[in-house]
Amino acid sequence: MRKLKLHRTTKIVLAIILVILAVPFSACKITGPQGRTDSTEPDGPNATTKKPTLNVTPIPDGQIVNLMATLKAKPDVKAAETDAARAAILNDFSVRLIRAQLAEREKEQKNKSNFLLSPYVMQSVLTMVANGAAGDTLSEMLAVLAGKSGEGGESDKVTGDAGSDADKVGKAADATLRALNELMLGTRRDSEREAQQLFINGSIWYRTGASYFRINPDFLQTNADYFGIPAFGAPFDNATVKAMNDLIAEQTKGLI
Repeated sequence: MRKLKLHRTTKIVLAIILVILAVPFSACKITGPQGRTDSTEPDGPNATTKKPTLNVTPIPDGQIVNLMATLKAKPDVKAAETDAARAAILNDFSVRLIRAQLAEREKEQKNKSNFLLSPYVMQSVLTMVANGAAGDTLSEMLAVLAGKSGEGGESDKVTGDAGSDADKVGKAADATLRALNELMLGTRRDSEREAQQLFINGSIWYRTGASYFRINPDFLQTNADYFGIPAFGAPFDNATVKAMNDLIAEQTKGLI
């Protein structure tokens, strides 16, 4: 069996996959063994709670199933035009990420060595994960993703005196997240039209066999609408390692 090679480029890919794996667990709704819904209440005073939805059916043990196989993007989903306002969100995130990375490398005295960093990949992955978050978790993720650019963008369109502060915060967060999703979709469609050469790939993996864990279908539909990457339930055994390696090789055209 081919093993994951832990050279620098692969470590970056693995880190991205692990980020996708870890964060949605706390963001998706959880159904208990007796069928009850265990609360994943937001932990802030101004937090909003999403309405419960039906959960994805458990996957039989030992099988690898692509949960996106039958899901299609909604035809009316809009992509953002690459205007200055939305481009500023990506530019602001990129500058802040690079500055933070350089500061960390300076602290560890590693600035004399080369390193590879893709702000777009990080923002794309974190935006996808943010679609499964709520409450303080979502607010903190959006603060990182949109920064000051988000303060003057889509979130400012939420105005009026009607509704509580919590409602306004929730609507502003939804508007900012929608702007990020549309930005990612716009970039993806530009690439598909060959308006630019940008190959975007990835995958979501979660470990099956836990009767109390399900993925929220709304999260999967959002992934289909804006990101279009496969999502797998798998037992995380040797067959899963091979499946991951084969998918990475296919997506990177054999480069990894």
